[in-house]
Amino acid sequence: MGLQQINLTDYDTVVAVTERALNVALDGWLLQQEPQVALYYTTDSNGNYVEATAETATIVFTGTLAPTLDPTTRQPIDLITLYTEAGPQMVQYNATFQNGVFSASQLGIHLVQGSTPWVMQFEVQLALQATTIDALPANVQTQIQTEVENLGPDMFSIQQLWVDLNTAALASFEGLDGLSALGSAIVEGVMKQYLLQQQAAAAMVFGYAAQFTGGTALAPTFMPTALNFCVTPYSPQTSTSAPLDTLNYLVMVQGNPLPAYPPTSFGFNFVDDITVSGAIAIRHDFIIGQVVSELNGILQTISPVLQADAHADGDDGAIYVNPGQPATFTVLPSPSGSVVATYSYAPAAVSDEVGFFGGSTGVSAQYASTCQVQVGVNGAGAASPSTVLVSGTATFSGDIQSSTMGGGQDTTIPDTTYSWFAELLVQADLANNGQLDLVLGNTDFTSPPVVTGKPPDGWDRFLSGLAGQVQNYATGMTQLRAAVETQVVDNILGALQGSLASANHFVFPGAQTFLFANPQFAPSDDLAANITYTA
Repeated sequence: MGLQQINLTDYDTVVAVTERALNVALDGWLLQQEPQVALYYTTDSNGNYVEATAETATIVFTGTLAPTLDPTTRQPIDLITLYTEAGPQMVQYNATFQNGVFSASQLGIHLVQGSTPWVMQFEVQLALQATTIDALPANVQTQIQTEVENLGPDMFSIQQLWVDLNTAALASFEGLDGLSALGSAIVEGVMKQYLLQQQAAAAMVFGYAAQFTGGTALAPTFMPTALNFCVTPYSPQTSTSAPLDTLNYLVMVQGNPLPAYPPTSFGFNFVDDITVSGAIAIRHDFIIGQVVSELNGILQTISPVLQADAHADGDDGAIYVNPGQPATFTVLPSPSGSVVATYSYAPAAVSDEVGFFGGSTGVSAQYASTCQVQVGVNGAGAASPSTVLVSGTATFSGDIQSSTMGGGQDTTIPDTTYSWFAELLVQADLANNGQLDLVLGNTDFTSPPVVTGKPPDGWDRFLSGLAGQVQNYATGMTQLRAAVETQVVDNILGALQGSLASANHFVFPGAQTFLFANPQFAPSDDLAANITYTA
């Protein structure tokens, strides 16, 4: 199921990274650590640890830092255990050692590792911490600068999500058998000193995000204005499901407030496939609201104001198609199937009449249009999870009657309906770091109108049989559809592309390059995509 399960309720955007992907990404952090560990301490009169030499130490811990590696990729797979019972903002850091030796001479302890690795398991607090761009690694600086290139330095801040090893508490250890409570306390104390050394060598950062601080009215569409995070387990939990547990960036935009507490579960899984690194999800009302707001521009075009003028053209009469007023879609709070927004326009019929010596002219006309936005279906009505479908109809009619002493003429357009649609396809743009993008799919702006009482293919013959001003009116009505096509292709599509491209304001663990892949709308109408690391 994967992306099709997603149904956000409390957050505008969630970016989820799997435990397996997180451990792989921390390979770079591991390379910054000294693999050969040699810890030598004595204690002072208050029980504090004091660094010593190998000759003077009363407490010794030596070994080789050796996390479990994937047999194929040779990358770590168990540095971090994301989900624990300690809480949604805690993780477990696992320090695994080979060739271990631990001695505490004052207690007569001397342990030498056998065939089983020694594993120290620490519960550690995750934390968001403000930082500055000049304090970041060079590759992270480059990525952040790309994301905020149009913003001044006082309009964003950089938040890093990191493992604060200062908060580490030893939860358990494996392989050191037979230790007394006091011996276990010494192991914990020594290991805490070691973790401080690790943190000094390189902070274990899980990711960075650019957060907009320049005021809600100016906020880019998808850029975070508030951030939080949590860890959630894969469901159902099994002995092999932990690699699919996820670390989740919780994002609010446009100044929307964060919920008071992070969730302990979402009720669905972001990722079901171990080969996928994570997922991004944008809540349906937010993404649909953004898409629809850009599409509102076409409604004025399909909402003309008709004018019946019997005096025109020397009292022969004419029907004019004048520009309409701006309008907006009605966004459905509970989408009906694939339909997420609708619009209808049905003004009263217009008419005019003039009498003159020996005759009269009467003019009447009527027009109505509809437009709707759907997600997850294509122009043929078939399921298509990556498609936004914009479609519409227009029905018009008109009549000009004239009578003179020599006779009369009646030129009528019965109810005539034309339809149109445009598919907007959400895709991952591989030429631009896999950012989310919209491209134009199939369109239909050319199918002939259907005239009541005429054959389905009879529009051209019907139009050529009309005369004068009535023919001009009919032609003008169909030209409205061409104007819609121009708006969608030349204006609206570009605006939507720019909005979606701004959804990437995250630098992921290890500052690795990633791609969005397989973007699609879930049945909830949330827009979701997989995240895949490229290196």
